Amino acid sequence: MMKKTITYLIFFAIISFFGDSYLKNCIAQQDKSESPYRLAFASVGANLLESRVDCWATIKTDGSQEHMNQVLMQLLQHLNLPAETDKILHGEKNGTKMLEYNLVLAKLQYYFLLQSDQTVNNINVLITVVDQGDNSLSWFESKLRQLYDFNVYYQYKGIIDARPDSAGREELMSIFFTNMQATTKSNYREGSMSSRTGYSQALPGKAVNVAGEYINLQVVMRLNTEDKTELYLGVPLLLSDY
Repeated sequence: MMKKTITYLIFFAIISFFGDSYLKNCIAQQDKSESPYRLAFASVGANLLESRVDCWATIKTDGSQEHMNQVLMQLLQHLNLPAETDKILHGEKNGTKMLEYNLVLAKLQYYFLLQSDQTVNNINVLITVVDQGDNSLSWFESKLRQLYDFNVYYQYKGIIDARPDSAGREELMSIFFTNMQATTKSNYREGSMSSRTGYSQALPGKAVNVAGEYINLQVVMRLNTEDKTELYLGVPLLLSDY
């Protein structure tokens, strides 16, 4: 037990000492468009595994099946994505028409969900893109907003080859927040999971108001069954389960 404790102390000391200088060195060497999230992950010794963007919007138009098809085709054409008609699925549940389309292309997984309620004449659109490669997803947001006023949330997932206790997780999140130039708004801890929300002026996009506080990032650290720690970053918040 003492040996593990000493190992963790050494690990956090190394991360704390080199985190800030490593980040500055990366910024100096990387292109100006380099994601600050990837650099922040690296500053706490985390390997970034997956990036995800969730976008949703409501389009005021006839909610017929024909119009849903037209909206999907418009989106695919605008994003320069292929339309594989055999993968387009139609359905209906409780009076709500649905259209689903899944596509995997160049390490990117695309998921389109369109729902319509003809009683209010609109189509709700949800688009999720998951990247397990080394691509930036920021282009996707700007491209979509050329068409409609989409809400956009980002999520990043990484792994740390260590299993720190709750105090250690808090220390790593503090380092992470420092490198993101963020101030802490709230902390939450339950079992092997620790969460922190904050606000950073360095991040683009809109902040959300939660209980009177403006927040544009959430970090979660959770121990897994493989003696490692999963790290999640949500901008401005995490939407999916963690």
